[in-house]
Amino acid sequence: MNEPNPNPIGPETGDAKIDAALAHLIHLGELPVEKHPAVFDAVHAELRAALTNAGGDEEPAEAP
Repeated sequence: MNEPNPNPIGPETGDAKIDAALAHLIHLGELPVEKHPAVFDAVHAELRAALTNAGGDEEPAEAP
């Protein structure tokens, strides 16, 4: 059985950290507009951290 999509605002990206970060955006409509920048900043920070660490858990390629 497939696990539920943790990113309800769009298709899964295939990366759990990215999907979790984007999932924070689903509640924007419930928040006052003045709270939106804080949510965007938090999501941006999570996405930057995921990008910075991209491939960090993989073995480095061997030189030819």
